[in-house]
Amino acid sequence: STLFPYTTLFRSQGYPGGIGEAVFQMDLADGAVKKLSEEGLVDPSKVGIIGFSRSGWYVGFALAHSPIRFAAATISDGSHFTLGDYWLQHSERTIGISDALYGGPPYGASLKAWLQYSLSFNLDKVHTPLMMEVMGYGVPYSHQPCHLTPMAPGEPRTEILQIWFACSL
Repeated sequence: STLFPYTTLFRSQGYPGGIGEAVFQMDLADGAVKKLSEEGLVDPSKVGIIGFSRSGWYVGFALAHSPIRFAAATISDGSHFTLGDYWLQHSERTIGISDALYGGPPYGASLKAWLQYSLSFNLDKVHTPLMMEVMGYGVPYSHQPCHLTPMAPGEPRTEILQIWFACSL
């Protein structure tokens, strides 16, 4: 599995597996909202959050664990690292990545980490209107770059690399 380099830093601070990756991204969003609010650029009660794919995991994590109550949220193709994804996908890759992130499977000694950090076990903490989108139109995910369709003929397509930001609504 591929975990980001700062994951090691968070492990030293007591987070299991790769949970520090989500904590780091949540801290970035929380810090941005705080700074923009202090400068009078956003109303913190009207900030939304959006994520695509892996950053959808960050959004779900933030909705359950951030002190910020976001006004709205969207997760597109972001059911990664949930209990449902673990059991329904049940592929060697999905299990390996999820086990690395939570420090093990959703049972036994690592169940505690799943209960504490997985969105699947923390839905009661989410108080934000959430739109979840699943792309694919019945076609299995192919690991091909995603593109936004041009709004008008002649407009260029835009590759979606990562969407992870807070914005004022």
